[in-house]
Amino acid sequence: MINYHRFEFSISESGFDGWLTGNFANNTFPGYQDGYNWFTVFGVFFPTVTGVMAGINMSGDLRHPSRDIPNGTLSALGTGTFLYLLFVLVLGCTCERSALLTDFMLASKVAAVHVFLLAGLYVSSMSSCLAAMYGTPRVLQSIANENVIPGITFLGKGRGPNRVPVYAMAVVAIVTLSFILVGQINTLAPIVTMPFLLTYAAIDYSYFALAQTFEIQMRRDERFR
Repeated sequence: MINYHRFEFSISESGFDGWLTGNFANNTFPGYQDGYNWFTVFGVFFPTVTGVMAGINMSGDLRHPSRDIPNGTLSALGTGTFLYLLFVLVLGCTCERSALLTDFMLASKVAAVHVFLLAGLYVSSMSSCLAAMYGTPRVLQSIANENVIPGITFLGKGRGPNRVPVYAMAVVAIVTLSFILVGQINTLAPIVTMPFLLTYAAIDYSYFALAQTFEIQMRRDERFR
């Protein structure tokens, strides 16, 4: 027989109090610990949503990239945002702040079915690794073939009919293993976030500049025509 009293004691001991305990008001406002601020927390959260860009990295394999990439990206962003907010609200309303700050596996302990949550973690981790190992070397290979950065032209070489980027995959594997051996995810996550933000800022500025000069270019073409 299941000992429900022991189960309830273990749940409450882990920091799960329930819905009507005032945890929502206590967890609403930030309370950063020593060495942490808004940017460090954002740096840990931001890499979790960059997996949406895996579809763009594989745009060459899509049948209609101009249609499928915007639809897939917006759908993935909407679904991911909804699930993240739901997850945060449920834990913030039912768990104590001290438990949220110290126990990184709290969600697994308070889940109704632990197996489903752990299975989701393993599957998402494997899919992220596979997407990174497939998409990142392709991007690095394309950059090397453009001859934008000197000294990395050898990364543009590929083998087989699909030009598999073997050298780029080796470089990505070395960098990944180096980050794993460090072991401090909270320290490495903001470092990983900065290249993403710089890349997105450059792309946004390029598109903004192109949009601002589009009408000027059209009038110039019409004049010469």
